Amino acid sequence: MKTRWMLPVFGFLALLGCGRSSPKEQSSVVDKLRSNHELKAAYIVYPPFVTKDPNTGALSGFFVDLMSQIADYGDFKVEYEEAKWGTMVAGLESNRYDLVVSGIFPTIPRSLSVAFAEPIMYVGLSGVVPKSDRAEWTPERLTTPGLRIAVVAGEVGHEYVQRALPKARVTVLDTADISRAAAEVAYGRADIALSESITCGEFAAQNPNVKTVFVDEPLEVFGTTFMLRRGDPDWRNFLNTAIEFLEASGSIRQLEAKYKTRPEMWRSRRQPWQ
Repeated sequence: MKTRWMLPVFGFLALLGCGRSSPKEQSSVVDKLRSNHELKAAYIVYPPFVTKDPNTGALSGFFVDLMSQIADYGDFKVEYEEAKWGTMVAGLESNRYDLVVSGIFPTIPRSLSVAFAEPIMYVGLSGVVPKSDRAEWTPERLTTPGLRIAVVAGEVGHEYVQRALPKARVTVLDTADISRAAAEVAYGRADIALSESITCGEFAAQNPNVKTVFVDEPLEVFGTTFMLRRGDPDWRNFLNTAIEFLEASGSIRQLEAKYKTRPEMWRSRRQPWQ
């Protein structure tokens, strides 16, 4: 039988319930949860972090299960809305939802507009190339004139080419399907697709005509966590407290055992990349 370490009767929310007086503090998501017990959350289908049943629309996955446990302890319900990588920041800024649960990478450009909870795991920026390609892939090869690179708009591969490869020949796909960039390689329309290591590995496992590169030595490494609006320290502190609590109780390790089907998919925050 699973044993849960229970907080005092007021749960996580009670930890942040005292000492407010200013209007800015009164607008915290934490206050809304204490009053109406409902959270507006966005998701992007991103297995195994978020999976959507095509028949019922039911959501599952690492981050959905994690948020379900947090909501259980905090005594609130989660109302989900589907978003895209390219629109998730605007949805937060417009108060359409209060956080994105799909497992988002805190990057410097994104941090100019939004905030993040502390990292839950670490994921690398990798690539997918044709299996027939025998040449060595290095960061320098990405600067080869005429090289066709595919990325998904708003995803970390897109941010990387904008910053590191401004002269590259890039196809930018505006879609919520993060595997679409890798599909461009499978169709012969791109020489390499840049994306995070989980999607690259999953796509290569299902498509024998492609392979992964930059897996053991990623182009970049990102923490992965919840994304939220700036200017709400109570909400961020609440999420950080929840993450720490669920890690200490063993819940995060149990979710890793359930959803981490290959060791290279991500590194836990207990064992980040060196």
